[in-house]
Amino acid sequence: MEEIIKTTLLEHEKSTFLIDLLKTDKAQLYIKIQQTIHLKDDVASQEEIKINPSVLTEILEVLTAYKDVIPKQQFNRKHYLTEESKIEIQKRYLKGISIREIALQFSCSEALIEQLLYNKGIPIVSNKQPKEIKYRKFRRRKRQ
Repeated sequence: MEEIIKTTLLEHEKSTFLIDLLKTDKAQLYIKIQQTIHLKDDVASQEEIKINPSVLTEILEVLTAYKDVIPKQQFNRKHYLTEESKIEIQKRYLKGISIREIALQFSCSEALIEQLLYNKGIPIVSNKQPKEIKYRKFRRRKRQ
């Protein structure tokens, strides 16, 4: 069985990346990356990769080298949620607006909003009003 130690969500225009730090039964750590590609008509495709930490340094070196080769203008593409949108989501949540309403306002899922708040260290709490408990008065019966 695996235990998730930490989760990070990266959002981009057409895909999201869920990066988990996992702990196995043998107390070994590894990284799982799940990419969800958002297609038209709310259809999504998911792929997953697990990375052993022993090769992580080499993978980072290769990715850094590839980054230097890719033209700079490709890095300026619009993200799935802009940084301004993320800040606005945080502000609205902290003002007491429900996650469901925020998700509707930004046309995204409630899970995405929850993950964004979690990544920023904001605890998720219920903002529903507690139900009022009605007590019935008991009448004492007169003793005869």
